[in-house]
Amino acid sequence: MRIVVATEAPQGACSFYRSLGVLPYLNRIKAGITIESIAQIDWYIVSGADIIFLERPSTREYLAAAQTAKDLNIKLWCDFDDDFFNLPQDNPSYPHYFKQETQTYIKKILKMSDVVTVATNQLKTKYSQFTEKEKITVIPNAFNDYIYTLPDFPSVNRIINWRGSNTHRNDLRTIGDAFERIVKKYPDWLLSFMGYNPWFITEGITDKVKYTDPLPISVYNKFIKNMGPAIQIHPLVKNEFNLSKSNVAWIEGTYSGSVFVGPNMPEFNKPGIEQYDNPDEFVEKIIMFMSDSKKRDQNYKLSLEYIKDNLLLSEVNKKRMEIIDRIL
Repeated sequence: MRIVVATEAPQGACSFYRSLGVLPYLNRIKAGITIESIAQIDWYIVSGADIIFLERPSTREYLAAAQTAKDLNIKLWCDFDDDFFNLPQDNPSYPHYFKQETQTYIKKILKMSDVVTVATNQLKTKYSQFTEKEKITVIPNAFNDYIYTLPDFPSVNRIINWRGSNTHRNDLRTIGDAFERIVKKYPDWLLSFMGYNPWFITEGITDKVKYTDPLPISVYNKFIKNMGPAIQIHPLVKNEFNLSKSNVAWIEGTYSGSVFVGPNMPEFNKPGIEQYDNPDEFVEKIIMFMSDSKKRDQNYKLSLEYIKDNLLLSEVNKKRMEIIDRIL
């Protein structure tokens, strides 16, 4: 069986969690599956393939690829991990996805697909507006237990970690002066920011802040494991776009030995996660973890058990295998 994969960022985090980082392991479930990453889709390149997999398709080129699949009687599988119909204006990708032509491309591709996979239930609801609901399957982002091992115990390192990009500027602004309040109360703790330096909220406490440049995903995973922060945070604005976001930051945090503080949103209503509704609650939850190691132990155990029971790639990939068996 031959599956060809088209992604604009094969080296990126989305690829790691949704396409080239997960599909090759289907061979561990059923022998004889070949995954092939291709830079472009044309008939002579994909001829003989069983499935064409498009990651986050949104351009004229992707629409042409979808049509090629239909012309050659190749099954079309598309995957989305974000709500591209509701990007906030502060997102750098907003100008692209806001265009009527971009939204038309996505809608047409959704209609043409044999199967659509999404990362969250909220995304299924959103994308069901544009194609048959029964065509859409939720496959959550998962921890790759083929490569990595989850630690049995939480970290004791006095580090609070955040990871993200400049797309999260407004998310970080929602917590106001939280970081100043935290380091004032616990000056022996360090704040770590990975991938983006929010200078506008840390400029007064730079001696308590460690910034790390964006890293390749494989290097990043090794880095957070070695750093081992005790607490991982993930503030988000409550908007339509963020309501569809996955809880992969929690999975990564658990892998690094962290307990997790996240927003009061459906995807973060998971065992071990402390949710918050406002900046004061955000600070309270973090300080609770900082001051209570037993609470950290308790919450980490809950997160660890849930991920092991529900979000290991070796199990989640069985859902992908079911899709393949169904459409072929």
